Amino acid sequence: MYRIALVLAWLAGVSTDGQAAGHVVPAEGPPSSAALAAIDHDWQIVFVGDTGRWSLPADELVRWGAPRELLRGPVIVLADGGLLAAEPTGIDETDLAVDSALFGPISIPLDQLAGIVFRLPTDLHRQTLLFDRLRLKGSGVFTRNGPENVPEGGLTTPSLSSPLLSSDRIVLENGDELTGLIERLDLDRVRLRTDTGPIEAARRTIAAVIFNPALRRPALAEGLYAWTGLSDGSLVQAARIALDERMLAITGSLDQTWKTFPDDLVFVQPMGGRVVYLSAMEPKAYRHVPYLELQWPYRTNRNVVGGRLRCAGRTYLTGLGMYTASRLTYRLDGAYQRFLSEVGVDDSTGGRGSVRFRVFVDGREQFTSRPIRGGEPPQLIDLNVTGAKQLDLAVDFAERAHVLGRANWIDARLVRSD
Repeated sequence: MYRIALVLAWLAGVSTDGQAAGHVVPAEGPPSSAALAAIDHDWQIVFVGDTGRWSLPADELVRWGAPRELLRGPVIVLADGGLLAAEPTGIDETDLAVDSALFGPISIPLDQLAGIVFRLPTDLHRQTLLFDRLRLKGSGVFTRNGPENVPEGGLTTPSLSSPLLSSDRIVLENGDELTGLIERLDLDRVRLRTDTGPIEAARRTIAAVIFNPALRRPALAEGLYAWTGLSDGSLVQAARIALDERMLAITGSLDQTWKTFPDDLVFVQPMGGRVVYLSAMEPKAYRHVPYLELQWPYRTNRNVVGGRLRCAGRTYLTGLGMYTASRLTYRLDGAYQRFLSEVGVDDSTGGRGSVRFRVFVDGREQFTSRPIRGGEPPQLIDLNVTGAKQLDLAVDFAERAHVLGRANWIDARLVRSD
C-alpha cells in the first residue's frame, strides 16, 4: 500500500512539460534554471532550459536541484551516509529486505547498514542528530523527539571495545536499550537473541535499531560519483546514473541497480570532479574568538550546531558551519584557479542573527560582504585564486554582535587548475 500510494501521488502530479526545472550550479560561471533531461553512463548530463537543450559533463557540475526533507519513517540509515525511505520487511544472516515506495522490494547487505529509524522526530535538527548518531556509532539516550545529551561542541564516538558496539541494539521509545543479535524483523515485531534467551519487542515500541558497527564495511564509490536526492526525501550514493524520459536507474557501489520514474530525481551533486570541497580538506588552522567564553568549533557539511545546512528554506549537502567571530585557513599551494561559495545565516536562527563574511587570499582581503541577516537568500562569492598559496575564510560580528551568528559557507569549493 505504501508504494501504491506514492505511485498514485506521482501520477497525479505529472506535468505535460516533463521534469520540473531545478537550480543548475556549474563549477564555473553563473547559475541557471533548467530541467534535467538525461544522464548517460559516461556522466554526460543534458539539461533543457529557456535557451534550449544543452549538456555539461558531471565533473563540471556542482549541483542540480535540492534535497528534500524526509516526511516520515521508517528510514534506513546507510553506512556510507545515505538515507533510504523504506519499510523493513525481513532479515537474514546477510541482508535486510525492504520495500521502497520508489524502487519496490530490494535487499541491502547488513554490512552496508548503520541502522533503522522507525519514527522520525518532528524537529529537523533532531532528525539530523539522530541519523548522525547511528552513523557515528554513538551512544546516548533516545526519546520520541530524538537523541538527548548531545554535547553542544560535537558528537562523540565511543571506542569499538564498548559492549554496546559489539552487538546489535534495539532502542525503545522510552529510552531503554536491548543488546544482542537481531535474528528476526518483520512488520510487527523484532526479535533479539541475547545471552539470557530471545527477547521480542513490538515495532510500535521501538525508536531505532542500530546494527553492530564493528561489522560495517561500507562500499565507498571511487572516482566520479554522485549524491542523488529523490522525491520521498531519500539520499543515496550513485556510482552510475542512467536517466531518460522513461526511467531513472541508480547503480550503487555494490553494482546494485535501483529503478524508478525519472521525475523522482530531484537533486544531483557529483563528487570527484574538478570541484574540491573545503569540507573534504584539512584546514591549516582554525581560530574562534568568543564574545564571552563559549568556544564554537567549525563543522563540515553541517551548521555550527550540528544540523543540516539550511538557508532561506533550502537544504544543502556540503559546506562549512562557523560561528562569529572565527577564521579558517587552508593551504592552496597554487593548485587551484577559483574559489566559490554561497554564504548566508543558517535557518536554525529562526530568521534572526547577522554575520559579515570576509575572504583573504595570500593575506590580502579580496571579499567583504555587507551584513547578511537570517532569512535572507545566500550571496554568491566567486574569486580568482590562480597561483595563490593560502585562503582564509572569516566570519565577523555584524549588526547583532554575537547573537545567533551561525554562518554557513554553502558548497565552499575550489576549482582545480586545468
